Amino acid sequence: MRLVLTLVLALAVFASPALADPPAATSTQRTFSEEKVKVVTGEFELPGKITLPDGDGPFPAIVLVHGSGPHDMDETIGPHKVFKDFADGLAAQGVATLRYEKRTHKYGAAMSVEKVTLDKEVVNDAVSAVKLAQSNPRIDPKRVFVLGHSLGGTCAPLIAVRAPQLAGFISLSGTPRSLLDVIDDQMEYILHLEEMTPKKQEQLDEIHKTTQLIREGKLKEVKTPLLGAPSTYWAECHKLDVITPARKFGKPILIIGGGRDYQVSPKCFDAWKAGLKGCPNVTYKWFDNVNHLMVKGEGMGTPDEYFQPGHVSKKVIREIAEWVKSDGAGS
Repeated sequence: MRLVLTLVLALAVFASPALADPPAATSTQRTFSEEKVKVVTGEFELPGKITLPDGDGPFPAIVLVHGSGPHDMDETIGPHKVFKDFADGLAAQGVATLRYEKRTHKYGAAMSVEKVTLDKEVVNDAVSAVKLAQSNPRIDPKRVFVLGHSLGGTCAPLIAVRAPQLAGFISLSGTPRSLLDVIDDQMEYILHLEEMTPKKQEQLDEIHKTTQLIREGKLKEVKTPLLGAPSTYWAECHKLDVITPARKFGKPILIIGGGRDYQVSPKCFDAWKAGLKGCPNVTYKWFDNVNHLMVKGEGMGTPDEYFQPGHVSKKVIREIAEWVKSDGAGS
């Protein structure tokens, strides 16, 4: 059976009517080329693509790191292709990207749920992808950044520790808070979008009970995997400290949040600000009208939105490109 980690930050099947935003770069505007590559970590080989702007380069580049769940290289979520939007749009702005199939997507059936860690799920392959990007002759090896989305954004400081040669990192809809706290907040939000019923309340109470057992280290008392993942995984996530490595990194950091993101709420954005207070190398960008996928919309974010077609905001892509091309000086 394919390993499916349906985590709280899963960019899977949740979000209100999206505003039409055309693709960041259409076929008639194509100003880039793509190369097929393989991201190799030990016995794991992951298909990937390097998207390069027209010209000789060398170009600054971004390695795109997925959120939780078994994603393909485009980070396909319903009709959305988040990483393809970023790759096409950034290339049009003069920035190369490397994206790849996530290990849990290609090798999920061969991976034991009980042994999955953040290193195996996210960090190890991201570090390999950074090295691969740096080896491309049309990419400037001194100007390679990581952009982590959702869980990838949470893990971005961990990747930076393992790949200190990075020029900087971007946390897009990531959080430094305990993922157990984020789960509780997200479930409260979703289940209260409509009238609460006794059945919904029972479900919510069970989730809160489970998260509390994991916080207290009572993993043997957890009867059912929380959102599809084992309690050992959640225990690791709960103890995770990403602020300390982020503070030690010393190179440019960009933190991005969305005003319609109910999965990673303003509490998470504020937690970054509090944890990284006094760090002159950090830039913060807040976009009021985008959801967790950086797609524009109106009103409250709801799970239904992720099933409606949309594209990553051009403004988000443009601001990321400007920040990267300025080597983190930003706009």
